[in-house]
Amino acid sequence: IAGAPVFNYPKEIAASLKKIGFNFCVTANDRASYFSDAGIRNNYENIQNAGLVPVGTSVEGQKNYVIREINGIRIAVLAYTDKLSNFDNIDTNRISTVNLDDVEGAMDIISADVNDVKNQGAEIVVASMHWGEEMALEPTDRQRALADKIVKCGVDVIYGTRAHIFQPISYKSIVDDNNQSKNVLIAYSMGNFLSHPTVTSGQTSQQSAVLNIYVERDQSGKAYI
Repeated sequence: IAGAPVFNYPKEIAASLKKIGFNFCVTANDRASYFSDAGIRNNYENIQNAGLVPVGTSVEGQKNYVIREINGIRIAVLAYTDKLSNFDNIDTNRISTVNLDDVEGAMDIISADVNDVKNQGAEIVVASMHWGEEMALEPTDRQRALADKIVKCGVDVIYGTRAHIFQPISYKSIVDDNNQSKNVLIAYSMGNFLSHPTVTSGQTSQQSAVLNIYVERDQSGKAYI
């Protein structure tokens, strides 16, 4: 166990999350490189052993994304982090990263993953983005620009983290790069699910929300949110 700023917690937490109903655990974040390659591996394996599905980091033979069939609909979950901390001597290929300062380069990575999961039958694609500025009330212009490109390339839901506070949510209908109309949801930052010390960040970091996203099929059989 270690405290701030290295953030290492008991593996029993993963088992507790599984017990209360969680299925996936996003592991792509700016702290993922702490404790070197062994930390990445141990975290992945501890989460997997608890019965959760880790998304965003990988070990040999594993992808940085997952596809699962849930109630008859194939859903893909992708995860990316914009920044890493303490990544000297780390094989960052084990962590799914994009560079927010290079929107086009980020899109090359994300669109390739979206194509992969679509080719494997994914009908709904969720992308977790660990991005943006901490304690900022609004996403940056670069985040908004990247978000628009992400949903147009095939992602249906963007779930944002890192800012530690709640940011705007956009739910709308768009026309994607394949000239198909669809509903998309962009949650730029959902805040902290549990908490964050008010001594350093104030009351705003205590505010969060839970999204209920419903997926069903239309009359033609196409899945949509």
